Amino acid sequence: MAKPTERIPKAGSSQYSLREEALSESLVQILLALLQKDSIMLHETFNLDTFTRLLSDRISVQTGPHIGLALFFNSFASVQPFLGSTLPDILQKIPEILTSYPSVDALIQYLLTCPPEQDKADMQLVVDHIVTSVKPFASLVDLRPERTKMVYRMHPNLKASTFHPTWPFLCFAILLTWRSPAATHMFICSDIIKVLEDLSHRYREKPMCLI
Repeated sequence: MAKPTERIPKAGSSQYSLREEALSESLVQILLALLQKDSIMLHETFNLDTFTRLLSDRISVQTGPHIGLALFFNSFASVQPFLGSTLPDILQKIPEILTSYPSVDALIQYLLTCPPEQDKADMQLVVDHIVTSVKPFASLVDLRPERTKMVYRMHPNLKASTFHPTWPFLCFAILLTWRSPAATHMFICSDIIKVLEDLSHRYREKPMCLI
């Protein structure tokens, strides 16, 4: 199985040129325009996996289910407001994080405009990916490093770039639930409240633990 071809999406990286960044942002703007003008056509052309690949800052040649979501959140983890932030800083920057990364809005719009026969399935995949990625860092009883390592393998930018590895997922969940009552219901049914309580307890015990 071929490995993904990486492009480093960090701001300021010598391997991630301004030209590549501009082309990526232009593509996202085109996709947003298509979602507003003819969302049915776009959904007939791209499923969730291919759409999230288009939104991501790396190109993958790897086959497998839901690779696009891993690529998307790995790219989101390298957004500038996440880099080198402390807890007070990151809380103040949440509005900036949610509004300055156009791929976030594009994925939200994609989910909100899904045809009725597909909307719940795609939304559930995103919710499940977020909860599955956050839960290993919240375990109080059965903390297994191999589970967090799996999250890092799928999202390598988390460990290198973010204040805490759960932040990209939680920030996206904030905007998704604000825009979608269906997503809110799915998160509640996924036991996210218990996960967040456990995560809060772990953070108070070891604030910078990124196991």
